[in-house]
Amino acid sequence: MHDEYFGKLTSDMHVCDVLGNKIGSLTRVYRDEASILQMAGADAVVAERRAEQAGIMEVKTGLLGLGPHLYVPVANIREVVDDSVFLEQSKEDVQRDCRHKPDFLDQLQ
Repeated sequence: MHDEYFGKLTSDMHVCDVLGNKIGSLTRVYRDEASILQMAGADAVVAERRAEQAGIMEVKTGLLGLGPHLYVPVANIREVVDDSVFLEQSKEDVQRDCRHKPDFLDQLQ
């Protein structure tokens, strides 16, 4: 779990793909404390699914942030350096896989 990144994530950080290409800017981070606590005793498949729900970054894209928003699991972070978040995926994969806002986000803070 990438719990260590939660304290480093702030609004307007650059979100970049695995090659360093900018995808957009971080708007908000959603964190589900219940999923984090439930991962401790879960088997590998359940823990992976809960890790995806444990934290989601909302990323604004496009010129002046007017493009679509992406909803990227915190579990996809490779590293955080200064004001940039680097993901483990390509820009195309993130744009394809993270377009839809997960239903459970309305229940998180």
